[in-house]
This record gives sequence, C-alpha cells and structure tokens, in this order.
Amino acid sequence: AKSHSLTYCSNCNKLFLLTGSIITFLPKWGSQ
Repeated sequence: AKSHSLTYCSNCNKLFLLTGSIITFLPKWGSQ
C-alpha cells in the first residue's frame, strides 16, 4: 500500500506541475 501511495503521489506531483505550467503560460498564449 505504501509503494502504491508513493506512486500516486508522484503522479499527482507531475499532474500538478503540468497544470501549473498550463496556467502559467496560458495568459501568454492568450495575449499573443
């Protein structure tokens, strides 16, 4: 269960970073 939890956390972190990147760059794309 612990290893599964760590994998889930890692996936969540990747998704969070991806979402953060989209939110960061989206205004730049919209202003172009």
